[in-house]
Amino acid sequence: MINLKNINHLISAQLFQFRHERSIWVELLACLAFQIVTVLIFAMSLETQGMYDVQVTGCMYFVENSTMIMLLPVSFVFLLAGQICAGDFTDKTQNYEIMAGHSRSEIYYSRVILSLILGLFFGMFLIIIPVVAAGFYYGWGEQMPVSDAVNRILLVAFPMIRMICEAVFLAFISRHPYLPALVGGGMIMLSSLGMLNQCTPLLGISNINLLCRIEQYIVFDPQEHIISTYDASLTGTDIAGTVIFSLIGGMLALILGNYFFRKDDIH
Repeated sequence: MINLKNINHLISAQLFQFRHERSIWVELLACLAFQIVTVLIFAMSLETQGMYDVQVTGCMYFVENSTMIMLLPVSFVFLLAGQICAGDFTDKTQNYEIMAGHSRSEIYYSRVILSLILGLFFGMFLIIIPVVAAGFYYGWGEQMPVSDAVNRILLVAFPMIRMICEAVFLAFISRHPYLPALVGGGMIMLSSLGMLNQCTPLLGISNINLLCRIEQYIVFDPQEHIISTYDASLTGTDIAGTVIFSLIGGMLALILGNYFFRKDDIH
């Protein structure tokens, strides 16, 4: 039997630990700083590629860097979920919680809820901030409607929820707070090397690749200036697949994680 009041107490205790977990804040600031730096040097990077006559805009930054913008926060949410769910296995905190009368389901779902809330909040924060910063710094431009970018960013929340649930599962079966972060970082590395660059909603990371796929068209004006236009519209199949596969994958990961934790000998 799950007592919501007990879950609330457990979440409060986890929040206290989270506020004092230095490694999480260090990576959060590092990810944020990296995202902001990419905004500031974007125009310079285009010049190094010989693209001197291009009008730099915020939407161009979003299109050219969408994969990095959306995948970098994945490493952070994997670290976050790992710390919340497995950071206290070594000091036997969960044993003390059981001895205090809390059920395993309460212990499990209190960490799931906190991982989802904080992971989704900070993950979306790390995605939104550089896009907004680029829009203010360069001006958004007219190559792509703001609404198209907003739609894609909002849809990324679904595979991110799924990947947080998968990180929770990895944390509970491994009892190691950093294994989920290693898995998340490994997926990003494989994706950057072209080994996980499929665009399909079947996997969380390939679903993000799908949402980062934006068609680009380049034309020249009478003065021979390069003008880029983008088609960022999404099909109904892409949207439905993103929502359905994310929810099914996330729920399956949580069910398996709960089953394993209930059967696991944590003493």
